[in-house]
Amino acid sequence: MKKKTRLRIACIQLNASNNWKKNWTKVQKQLLQAVNAGAEVALLPENFIARATESEMNQIADKVVPRVLAALQIFSKKNHIAVISGSVPEKLGRQRSRKPQSANTCSVFSSKGKIVLSYQKMHLFDVDLPGVSVQESRSVRAGKQPGFFKVDGIAAGVGICYDLRFPEYFRALSQQGAEILFVPANFTAATGETAWEVLLRARAIENQCYVVAAGQWGRHPASGIASYGNSMVIDPLGRVMKRASFARSEVLIVDLDLKLLRDYRKCFPVLKHRKIL
Repeated sequence: MKKKTRLRIACIQLNASNNWKKNWTKVQKQLLQAVNAGAEVALLPENFIARATESEMNQIADKVVPRVLAALQIFSKKNHIAVISGSVPEKLGRQRSRKPQSANTCSVFSSKGKIVLSYQKMHLFDVDLPGVSVQESRSVRAGKQPGFFKVDGIAAGVGICYDLRFPEYFRALSQQGAEILFVPANFTAATGETAWEVLLRARAIENQCYVVAAGQWGRHPASGIASYGNSMVIDPLGRVMKRASFARSEVLIVDLDLKLLRDYRKCFPVLKHRKIL
């Protein structure tokens, strides 16, 4: 079977509130916009269904998330579009401590409505910076397996937000053959100003991959922490192909030239030159 050489993707940026119903209505409109633009794959940002308090997120994980994921699965099949569901809180069983926890999970649905990946975020955001104090591990359990999958026969990988700061994670995905790296995120404005674009471009250059990064904008309703927006698509040479704004919901539509990527890897075989130290 001949390898696909072009892929149209939709990178979706939004400002999720703590009202999941309003968020879900917006997301459905953005997904339809992606379908109408001819996108074959749509990427949603981290926590697209809601940004809320810990207790509210636990309730959403329990009562809302299963319904939303089921609806996304139906949407994918009906509209023949693969959907990378950013991330949602996934309810998990109790550990020995008896403290209920969730995972920060990204599910990937193929254009036939099949679940091809359920990735649990591996690197949890525990920081105490000026204006940004977050302890994600207090309520979220870290995953153990990287998010590698195939979409329309194209090898790809997903890393959620803070995963971006760990180059070895994305190298593991490219070593499995990933040509596209998807990054759903809710990057803070404080850290995004200096790190977001630099890290995304670095991951593209060092892995010779396309990088598609969908973020949130606006302030988190519970913590008040501002998100950075600036969702973007980057080519394997590290060039920004398209970028969203700091403060607006958008759907970026970009055609990825996979022949360009494969030709570039052949004439500049960085990944084959790699030595394990």
